[in-house]
Amino acid sequence: MAPMLHIALALWVIHETPRRAVAGVQDFADQSIAARWTVDLLAPDQLLRRGLAGYDGVIGFFPELQARRLAEAPTPIINLSQNVRQPRHPAVACDPAAIGRLAAHHLLQQGAASLIYVGIGDIPYALERQRGFRTGAGATPLREFTAATDAAICHDLDGLPRPIGAYAPNDGRANRFAQACITAGMHVPDTVAVLGTEDTDVICRASPVALSSVAIDGHAIGHAAATLLERWILTGERPRADHLLPPAGVTRRQSTEILPGDDFVAADAVRLLRARACAGITVEQACLQTGLSRRTLERRVRALLGHGPHAEIQRVRLDRARHLLQQTAAPVAAVARRCGFGSPEHFTRLYKATYGASPRADSRRGP
Repeated sequence: MAPMLHIALALWVIHETPRRAVAGVQDFADQSIAARWTVDLLAPDQLLRRGLAGYDGVIGFFPELQARRLAEAPTPIINLSQNVRQPRHPAVACDPAAIGRLAAHHLLQQGAASLIYVGIGDIPYALERQRGFRTGAGATPLREFTAATDAAICHDLDGLPRPIGAYAPNDGRANRFAQACITAGMHVPDTVAVLGTEDTDVICRASPVALSSVAIDGHAIGHAAATLLERWILTGERPRADHLLPPAGVTRRQSTEILPGDDFVAADAVRLLRARACAGITVEQACLQTGLSRRTLERRVRALLGHGPHAEIQRVRLDRARHLLQQTAAPVAAVARRCGFGSPEHFTRLYKATYGASPRADSRRGP
């Protein structure tokens, strides 16, 4: 009979990535053949007060001070935090340098002519993301602001080629900077495009301009941590190195949708189509809201994008659907409805014609 493992999961689930990590751990536990898992979910400080007695292993988010208190514990511990300057426990996390590089590449691909880094001080994970961003920038003009105020940053952008691509190491910082840019009279994204990290949905959607963000696959982090922990407990072999996963991609929203040219009416129309594509907007409704005739809207959108407004609506819906299929466990029919498709059958035909695979084949649930 497989042994029973009692595991402590010490995470703050109010944050996006730890919440997804919990699901990844639980999915591994449900599928494990080598052992039977029972999991206690606690806040990290609650676990420290309680102690580790009775637990076979721990997966937790332990910054520097908490990790130091647990340094001598004999219990196997996997740490999901990157805020530890001297790692004492094996860590599973998203590669911070890869996050920074991806951020720079995304902003450059969107059309940024120069880049800035908007930091949060000398926090270890932020500094590693900053280094990756610097590498990804290459020869592109770059200014780095590790601890400056938003007002000072906005004042210091003179002389940089426009549009500017701004990257912050978390979504809260990116949201505050986007607000500062708007207050300073700079258009987001056509003057300054803003990109965050962690794809925290409640922050990204509540931003004054819907915030693009580098997505971290918390589910994969949790699943990998559980895999390493079970192997460590059952074999006694401590993992030799940290396990770093690549970022899941960039969730694209309005804040990095730089559009070329000076047809701001067409640019606003395109952003309207993109913002409401999954809510079911039609070309006729877009005409009413922009005050343009259908022929004029078709012509100006096509001049901007190379295709018409209906094709843009379908592109955004399919892109969002693919993201949901790959990053969540939602059923195909639910994804189709959420992305504005009238029927799962119609959605499946369009998806396969676009990506060469069925939605079910691309889904995290698998075929």
